[in-house]
This record gives sequence, structure tokens and C-alpha cells, in this order.
Amino acid sequence: MDVKFTIKQSDLNKIKHLFEIKDINISIAEMLQYFFKISDSNEKATSEEDFLIKMLAKCDVFLTNEEDNDIVQKQIKPCLKCLDKKIITNDPYIQSLKIPETTFGNYTFKKESYKPYQAFPYDEISVVEEDYREIQKVGYFASSVEYLAFAQKGEVWMSIIPNEINTHIGPISHAHGNVVTFGLGMGYFVFHAIEKDDVKSLTVIEKDRKIINFFNQYILPQLSKREKINIICADAYSYIKENHDFDYAYVDLWHNPNDGLPFYIAFKKAEHNFPNCCFDYWLETSILSLYRRCLLTVIEEQLNDTPETAYLKSKTSEDQIINDLYFKTKNLVISSYRQVHDLLKEKSLKDLISK
Repeated sequence: MDVKFTIKQSDLNKIKHLFEIKDINISIAEMLQYFFKISDSNEKATSEEDFLIKMLAKCDVFLTNEEDNDIVQKQIKPCLKCLDKKIITNDPYIQSLKIPETTFGNYTFKKESYKPYQAFPYDEISVVEEDYREIQKVGYFASSVEYLAFAQKGEVWMSIIPNEINTHIGPISHAHGNVVTFGLGMGYFVFHAIEKDDVKSLTVIEKDRKIINFFNQYILPQLSKREKINIICADAYSYIKENHDFDYAYVDLWHNPNDGLPFYIAFKKAEHNFPNCCFDYWLETSILSLYRRCLLTVIEEQLNDTPETAYLKSKTSEDQIINDLYFKTKNLVISSYRQVHDLLKEKSLKDLISK
């Protein structure tokens, strides 16, 4: 039995508005992804407003268009900002550690630079619960700023940049008791977490021996509370299948939300193996936003009478998630807009994932 709709027209119009917002969110994300790739040659901006206009012009978006202007005012302009380079230079990790530029195996530890007026995401998105608009955090520096980067086969995997720094503030503040973290990287989370008095121990699950060797050789000797650290060379997805006793867990294994969604789902389903443990996930808001889009896609398709046979095959991981969501919700009877709206809340999404 497919999803059933017993709903009045006014509520149906509100639901269709959510579909429109979903499409707008996707369009903005794609536009900014393109802009971030080409923005290393931006011309000087005299103000944030000037920067915004020049950024949009490169993407063929103009504020003279009433609809585009409304979207920009709501979802880009509110959190656009010129950042102070001190967010990088004053970070204790940068100030305390001396790490040489080096190459080991497929990995390279090196210095990179932001060019003046080069755009980048500086923090996690935020979501307006009223209609689930996604607010983007776009930043830039007015002058060149150097940062540390960790690359694999030429692709930067982790770097000490505003986005990395800001998205770790919450997890670092939440860490307490006996902590486990999945993914070692450059040891940024480890560096900050062990400095907390209420962190008794920190276990790191990292499957790549080369990364562990790099950390042990160049970073660990410089840490004042390194006795708290225990590194286990293991595959995270095997490790979570067993029972463990930790107070707090932080998962940071993916490069971006798109990579992370399938793995996030796997971890959420294994949380029961960590009783009484609080979990945080890197970029969780963005990952759940992707899951929300998938759920909205299923609801929209069901309103358009998409048959069940369409959900029996998949070509991509996103297809698999959409198919799974269909079978999880196929017996729903949707009778109001509020029911759909509440189904899209973060807690409801997490409940669906664990279902």
C-alpha cells in the first residue's frame, strides 16, 4: 500500500511550498559549490554588499530579479561575512604545534592559502524550521591567509580553516568523561578535547596506519596531556558492531555531507551498542538536510502516484536512501500539513533512520 493522502487543498498547497523550498535549497547549494570552485580570482570588494553582488553576477544571479532577490536576502545575505584571519592564526592548535611540511605514502601535510576575496563556507548551514530553508554561511578574507592542510592523493581531506574550526566548537565543548572519536585526521579534535579537565580519556579509532604513524611522530610528542590518548588501528564500521562503554562519541569520517549520509545512517543504527553514550556527528545538520530532501522527494513522488516498482532498484546511494524511505513510510496516511512538517524535524528524521 502506498502513502495515502486525505488532506484539504490549503494544506496541500503548504506541502507543495515545502517541495519548492527543497528545490531552492538544492539550487543554492549547487550555485555556491560552483562559485567556491571559481572564486580564487575574485576582484576586490569594497563591502560585503559589493562582494555579494559580484559573487552573484559570476553565477548569473541578479538582485533586480524579484524572486532571486528574495531567496538571496533570506538564505545567503544574512550570514555572509568578511572574516578576521585571527580565527585561524589565534587557534591554539596553530599556535602550539610545529609540524613540518612532509609527504608520507599518498598523504601530504602542507601549507595552503586563501586568496583575497576567495569565497568559502565558514560554518555549518542553519535551517529555518518554519519551512526548512537552508541558510548558507559564506565567508572570505580581505587579504591572503595561510592555513595547514592534510591531503590524500592531492585532494585536501582536512585543513585548519574557518569551517573546520567552527564546526568543531560544539563537539569539543560536549566532550566529557571517557571519549571515543572516529577518524584521526590532523588530530584537531584530539588536541582540543584532551585539554578539557572533564575529559578523562580519549580513544581514537583510525584504520590507516600511515595516519597514526604521522600523528605519533609529529603531533603526539607535542601534546601536554598525551597520556589520555589511546589510538586503536581498526575499521570504524566493524568497531561499532560490538558493545562499548563510553560517555561521549564524536564521528568525523567523511569529506562532505554527500559522502557522509550513508555512513551517518550506519552509525545511527549502531548507537544502541554504546549505551548511555552521547553522540555528535560532523556536519550533522547538513547531513540531515540531505535526508530531509530525500524524504520530501518520496512524498512528492507519492503525491504524483509513483508506483512501488520504481523503488525496487537503485543506481546511486541516494536512490537507495529514497527507496528505503519509501518502504519505511508506505503505510502512512497523511491528513495534514502539520503532520508532514513534523515528520521533517530533525528528531523525526533521526527516528526514521533508526527505524
